[in-house]
Amino acid sequence: MKRILLCLLAALLCLSLAGCAAKGDTSSVRIVRGTSETLEKDEIRAAIDAAMDAFRSTREGETLLALRYDEAYSIAWVTANDPEPDENTLVLLATYLDADGRQHSGMPWVLTRNEKGNWNVEDMK
Repeated sequence: MKRILLCLLAALLCLSLAGCAAKGDTSSVRIVRGTSETLEKDEIRAAIDAAMDAFRSTREGETLLALRYDEAYSIAWVTANDPEPDENTLVLLATYLDADGRQHSGMPWVLTRNEKGNWNVEDMK
């Protein structure tokens, strides 16, 4: 009986710790949402939210410090890298600390919007 109880307690402990994996930290991110002539504020915010969700789920042990939307930079990047640019691609500039504590600043994160209007991260350097 004791053995069964100990096994059950060990299994419960393992299950509870499995949900505690360190995820990317976005708790103190500074968001700079510049003005836009092509996108509404809620469209930019939706892209920022999608980027933060992707960071939390894929950047274990890293800390997001800032996300910035700069329309001039985004348009220039998209125009230079996409043969048929449209309003369904944007670039955010990210500053974050990697798992070793090194800071990466002004990293371009590319997002595209699908036919349902949801933003998806295509490239997160």
